Amino acid sequence: MDKPDTKENLTKININCSVFVKLTEKGFIHWQTKENEIFERIELYKNPLEYYQKKADNNGFVKFQIWHFMQIFGNSIKIWDNTIFSTDIYFYEKELEQIN
Repeated sequence: MDKPDTKENLTKININCSVFVKLTEKGFIHWQTKENEIFERIELYKNPLEYYQKKADNNGFVKFQIWHFMQIFGNSIKIWDNTIFSTDIYFYEKELEQIN
């Protein structure tokens, strides 16, 4: 099996798996802006901010596939500025694979 060379126990997750993230208002605006840029290029309808806000659950978390979350927020993550989402993110335990 191909894995990092370490004696530590590892957990593997595929980027097609789900991640739950709590976005701030600034995060929802960023998400809307990024997707509207795509929609504009392909001449599709632009969604209002409420469209994105309604995707949050009762506790304020939004579910993304990891690759989609990375695509939207990757370039905006700064070590000095964590104002677009909470730095605690959650995964389904069943999607994690223990590697020993």
